[in-house]
Amino acid sequence: MTWLNKKLLLECLYELSNRNEQLRLWLSNGSDGLEVSSFIEAYEGMYGDSGLGELLKRRETGFSVKIEDALIELDESLKLINGYSNPRELIDCEGMIMVRGFASTALRLIKESEGLS
Repeated sequence: MTWLNKKLLLECLYELSNRNEQLRLWLSNGSDGLEVSSFIEAYEGMYGDSGLGELLKRRETGFSVKIEDALIELDESLKLINGYSNPRELIDCEGMIMVRGFASTALRLIKESEGLS
C-alpha cells in the first residue's frame, strides 16, 4: 500500500492554486536563500512525492469520491500545460487560470474534510 503525505499534498495544491505563490516561487532565482519552485516541482510533488498519483489511479486515497473527482479533474487540466514554458508566460497562460481554479476547489474540499478550514 502506498502512503499519502497529506501535508505535502496540501502544500502543492496551495502552490498550484495561488498565483502570488507561483510568482514568488517560480520566478525566484534562490538568491539570499529565497525559496524556489516550479510548475514541474509542484506537479511532481503532488502526484509523485506525496503518493497521490498511484492511490488516485486506484481510487484508494481515503478521500471522498467528490474529492477524488476534483483531483482527477485537476490532473486532467495539468496534463494540458507545457510545464517547460517560460515561468512568467506559464503563470499567465489561460490553462493555468483553469488549473488554479481546480486546485483551489480540491484544496478547499480536502481542508473541509480534514477540519482544517
